[in-house]
Parts: sequence; structure tokens; C-alpha cells
Amino acid sequence: TLRCEVLDEKAIVEQGLGLLHAVGKGAERPPRLLAIHYDGVSEGPVRCYVGKGVTFDTGGLWLKEGAGMYTMKYDMCGAAEMMEILEYLAIQKVEKNVMAVLMLAENVISPDAVKMGDVITTLAGKTVEVYNTDAEGRLVLCDGITFAQRMGARTVIDLATLTYSAQSALGDQVVALFGNDREALRIWEEIAEQTGEYYWQLPMGPIYHKMIEWSICADFANYAPGKGAGASVAACFLENFVEDGTQWIHLDMVGPSVVRKETDEMAEGASGACMSTLAAYLTGTSFC
Repeated sequence: TLRCEVLDEKAIVEQGLGLLHAVGKGAERPPRLLAIHYDGVSEGPVRCYVGKGVTFDTGGLWLKEGAGMYTMKYDMCGAAEMMEILEYLAIQKVEKNVMAVLMLAENVISPDAVKMGDVITTLAGKTVEVYNTDAEGRLVLCDGITFAQRMGARTVIDLATLTYSAQSALGDQVVALFGNDREALRIWEEIAEQTGEYYWQLPMGPIYHKMIEWSICADFANYAPGKGAGASVAACFLENFVEDGTQWIHLDMVGPSVVRKETDEMAEGASGACMSTLAAYLTGTSFC
């Protein structure tokens, strides 16, 4: 069975999802959180997928150039794929319990939009200084990761069109892979070899964590100006919200998420990157 819980803007504020609200509060269409539960068995662990669903991303006050904004309707691919995974589970009647948390917001310019220098309190109770309003994906995801853990998930996979740094490093066919469990990452890569999708693990660790600890008025900043390694910095930002005992995988898929020019195999548009590996993980080998 499928069950859906929707948090509207009022509930988002009341429950303390400060960063999701901050990203979406400038839009005419306010933010939403969708928690969709697939109950494949009566009992058992809950695996959670958290999807970035920025329905359009202007960059906010850190405004993108026109060419860079053209494809920003695809900035919700992570959340869209979570919906597709749930459809797959229901059709296949997979005997697993899965929750998809969709973090939905529109990042635009308005008098109410979040500003550089704003300090926001997250669902986890930690504070974040917004340096770059175009680094909004990590903001909505960290509240989603906390929400998933509060709902009982101890396996969390997040999927996002997160950083152009990942695309610069790996190109348009390889997804940047991060996580906090070596065995989980090893199994993920083995599954990917069978599905034919390409992933490459990028580094994390104290070097990158320190790059976002420069704020004098918050626990973290959301950006490391002039430091490089943007994909690793974003992953470490998210890791700050992963609790002890939670197995976590982060997939940064900016490059492979969109087919930018039609090929013999693929039409132009969203590609469904990671779908095959996500489906195989759920129906086959598990690290849980």
C-alpha cells in the first residue's frame, strides 16, 4: 500500500524545517514536504530516499546567468525519481518498506526571498548561515535527512542535482558517490556494475568539513567561497545531519541527470539517472 503525508507551509514552519522554508518562502507557490510510504511488508526496517525537488531554481539573489537557468526545471529530478521508484515498487509488489521524502520548493527572487547572511535554524536544531542562495539544494536536503531519521529510517539515500563541481570532475555520465559506510558503498558499486550505471566515489573528511565551519554566527555556512572541491564540501555539509547509527549514501547527479542533446539511445530531457541502481538495490542485494 501507499500512504502520503503532506506538510504545507504552516506545518513546515511549526515543525521546524527552517531551511526548507527559507529556500521556498520567496515563491508565490510555497514549499511542501511530501512523505510517501510504501508498505511492502507488515514489519521490517524502513529504508528512506530523500529527493531534492527544487521545481525551478533561479539561484535566488545569487542569480544564475540566463544560459545556466534554462534547464533549471530539471532541478527537481531527484524528487521525481523517488516518485518513479515508488511506482515501480507498487507494480512489482516488492516486499520492502520504503519511505520517500520529497523536499519541494521554488528558489526565486522576491522581497521575501532568503538573503545572504541570513542565519536559519534547521530541523536538527543546528544553525546555518546562508552565504550562497544558489547552494539551496543542500539546505532542503539536510532538513529532509533529519525528517527521515525522525520517522525511524536508519538507511537514508539522498538523490539530487546538487553541484556543478561533480559534473566538472566527472562529466555527464558519471554520478558522484558519497557515504559514511564502506561496506554500503562497496555493495552499491557492485550493484552498479550489474546495472551498467557509472558512479565514482569522491572524498569526504575533516579537510572539507572545516571549509564550512568559518561562520562567526552559526554552526555552519552553506558554502566555502574560493575553496574548490564543491561536491565534497556539499556532501560534508549533509553529513553533519546524519545521526550515529544511520547508514547514508549521497548521490550527486548533475551531469547524468539530463540528456542535453538527443542521441541514438536517449531523447533530450531528464534521463532517469540512478533509477536502475536504486531499483536493483531495493529488489536485490541490500546493505541493511
